[in-house]
Amino acid sequence: MLEFELTKHFGKGKRRFSLDVKAALPTGKIIGIFGPSGAGKSSLLRLLSGLEKADNGFIKIKNEVWSDTNKKIFLKPQQRAVGYLFQSYSLFPNMTVMENLTFAAEKDTPFSKLEQLLNATQLTEKKDQYPASLSGGEQQRAALARALIRRPSLLLLDEPLAALDETIRTSLQSYILSLHKRFRPTTLLVSHDREELAKLCDLVIEMEEGKITQTVTPNLLFGDTQTIDLTSGSYRILTLIRHKGQLIVELVSGKQKIKLALNSASWPDLKSGDTIQLTGTTFNLLSTNTTS
Repeated sequence: MLEFELTKHFGKGKRRFSLDVKAALPTGKIIGIFGPSGAGKSSLLRLLSGLEKADNGFIKIKNEVWSDTNKKIFLKPQQRAVGYLFQSYSLFPNMTVMENLTFAAEKDTPFSKLEQLLNATQLTEKKDQYPASLSGGEQQRAALARALIRRPSLLLLDEPLAALDETIRTSLQSYILSLHKRFRPTTLLVSHDREELAKLCDLVIEMEEGKITQTVTPNLLFGDTQTIDLTSGSYRILTLIRHKGQLIVELVSGKQKIKLALNSASWPDLKSGDTIQLTGTTFNLLSTNTTS
């Protein structure tokens, strides 16, 4: 179990921001962190990693205490079994891929383990190259390998795929899944991409204004992302609710009723009674049924 209860105050005056979070999360899972910019997602990762120190509270994983303000315990980042992958690759530019891994590894790490991780990320043929000669996807794979080299109990991914194009993102999502199945770290993934979180995560933490508002499975938070392909894609809106940047709408077409979530920015002027076309539209399906 990964357990934490943390309070941290940042800034002063009008720029003051407070993080007040509490959770007990299963280990060995991929857990997404979702919410608007400024909600405190990256700040939470920094506290868990030891890059920031909480004003009050504790962090405990598998009964090992990483920090506890009451007991005056605070393990530095290098003392924690944690790997951290940022959106920026943060590779040392003057080191080859292999040298980056060797630098991050413990001194007694066998060469075979380095080779195993290079092979898992398909970087064996790139091991003697410097970061500048790698593609964006290769750099991020190298950074992912470096984050895993110490077999961390906790792997923190702070929007690692946000700057990559769709093809590379999809490929790296598959790498993250396969490496997670192989090494089984507890993984916290910050992302704004609902489809990415739905694809990768067992659970999703939703954050707002420095607090955790809920921890649920991706389908309960986002619904099941589907593409409708019907003979008639014309639906009439029965009810419409605006909620957290989404439109929760109940629609009817003939005998079929569906309830789904739409991005409110894409449908700014919708109202009850309107008719919309859904054929070929990707959306978050909440429920569907057929009336008699």
